[in-house]
Amino acid sequence: MKRIAIWASVVAVLGMASSSTALVGDGADPSTGSYGYVVTMISPAIYKNADELDCPEGMANTLTEAYLATQTPAERVRLQLPENVQELDRKRLATIKDAKGRDICVDPEVFNHPPQRQTQSKVAYGLDLDGRDGGPPAPNTCAHQNFRGPNGETGIDNEYFRAVACNRFFRGKGDGIGDQINGYRRLWSMGINTAVIMLRGVDDFRDDDHVEIMIASSPEAPPVDPAMKIVDGGSFAITPNPRWRNLGTGRIRNGVLTTDPMDMNIFIHWSFIDGEMNLKRARFQLNIQPDGSLKGIVGAYRPVSNAADRNRGGGLGGVARAANLECAAIYLTYKLLADGDRDPKTGQCASISIAMDVAAIPAFLFDRGVMVAGRPRGAIKTAAKRP
Repeated sequence: MKRIAIWASVVAVLGMASSSTALVGDGADPSTGSYGYVVTMISPAIYKNADELDCPEGMANTLTEAYLATQTPAERVRLQLPENVQELDRKRLATIKDAKGRDICVDPEVFNHPPQRQTQSKVAYGLDLDGRDGGPPAPNTCAHQNFRGPNGETGIDNEYFRAVACNRFFRGKGDGIGDQINGYRRLWSMGINTAVIMLRGVDDFRDDDHVEIMIASSPEAPPVDPAMKIVDGGSFAITPNPRWRNLGTGRIRNGVLTTDPMDMNIFIHWSFIDGEMNLKRARFQLNIQPDGSLKGIVGAYRPVSNAADRNRGGGLGGVARAANLECAAIYLTYKLLADGDRDPKTGQCASISIAMDVAAIPAFLFDRGVMVAGRPRGAIKTAAKRP
């Protein structure tokens, strides 16, 4: 009776209704169909064609290139001579602080730099967030051009991609990924930060009209194998902080979980600072894999200031010095392309549409010492079969 009372109190805290049928799972409560996952990736999704197709005007300037662009042609040539390498580096680094000592990556909004080059690609990963494909902008949004999805989807909103897809720090070279995207992936794959997903009320992993979802931070570091890859079956506590416990609803169709829009905040430890990842009106579209894992995308509007936090995380002189990154140009580009949360007085939008790759593997979840979700056991026969 005591265990039943504890579980009832947990359900009340979570604010989730119970379901009558559970699928087979290790430790899943028989009355709720509850399943747990640990996130192994949340990272901006970058679609790449050949550089000359996506970026016909060239790549975005590095900090060094941005400085050289302010010089005369003759001075540019002189500074790039081998004997002047140290002088060029000294002058480049002199641009990372303003007269008050503020850093170009920590406080990019105080620097008046021109925006960076944007992608000319017509294709991007993402979702139709505003329900519009052409015509006047939807309420609470700003006018922008939509992308097509790689599979012909229309109305894709992903202005973050438009802003960064010609920046090598994001784009990378060839088939690779940039250091910025790799940094996002390492946050999760190496357990620097931990987030968990709980699904409740799941009757059928292939088709279910109503499921409940929680995306939350966790104070636990995930178990990893010798290659530093997170292994499934780990146990994680759900944070008690209500700000980092994000609740939503959704449905499963043909093995794809789609959620209704939800605001979410997740704790993030960047390199030298603690902060959050803020996503507004986030919608998840996750494929339920035969092994029980989740893989897909989240589309959302991210506040412009929050989108810049990854660069702030390097501390004073950190990112600009080490990565040669022109953070002020990136920030201004976010601001110019912002397409969500329009201020009716100024007409300026405060958030930018974004698409992020998401992956998660099965895990056991505990809330205040009580197990509230088990992991799917073995292959899920009712899930859609995908390679």
